[in-house]
Amino acid sequence: MIERTRPAAPAAGATRVRKKPAGEAAAIADTFEQERAFDLQLQQKTELQREANALRDLQIEQMKRDDEIIKKLVGMI
Repeated sequence: MIERTRPAAPAAGATRVRKKPAGEAAAIADTFEQERAFDLQLQQKTELQREANALRDLQIEQMKRDDEIIKKLVGMI
């Protein structure tokens, strides 16, 4: 004869994992996707700012060189 027993009680201090309702899981997944999208958008914005800074620095260097050339041309007159 097979004897049925009850499931063992969880050990003291063990945490039980509860299943989240479908709506709650969907909300968590949606929040996670929003955070990922925000992070991606922030990375893209940061990269665009780096590029803009690099271009600005190049422009400043070019303006300095142009000023030096103009000074030399004016000095030749």
